[in-house]
Amino acid sequence: HAALKKLMCPFCKENLVVEAEELIAGVTRGELKFPQAVVVNAVLTMNIVLEKLGSERYALKFYSCEKQKELLVSVTTPLVEYNEVLDVCENGHLPHMVMGYVLSAAANTFLNNLCKRENNMLAEAEAAKRKLKTLQA
Repeated sequence: HAALKKLMCPFCKENLVVEAEELIAGVTRGELKFPQAVVVNAVLTMNIVLEKLGSERYALKFYSCEKQKELLVSVTTPLVEYNEVLDVCENGHLPHMVMGYVLSAAANTFLNNLCKRENNMLAEAEAAKRKLKTLQA
């Protein structure tokens, strides 16, 4: 959805969204978008890359990196095959540009969720520490 908002191109929308009318009519009131398989694969690939980068082996380097989003997108991009599926649209948007928008939006979401999860874990640990301190006093 975020990539479509940035592109605002009806031809790119056709490349990125499935228009199976009978499927969509059964589960939505008209606003739900179903991404093409290439978009789903790109987002899942990015999720796997982020899990690897967040693993014990790479976490320290990844978390200390200043440009985590750029790193995540640059590592994921060569792993995603989209040139066979995405076409140049009538407005001249190239497949790598369109996929860049998709991966950028996915990276924003994944990194936002990662930060929230880490902050929640730190807050819970701090609360448990305070509770233990009050119980011992």
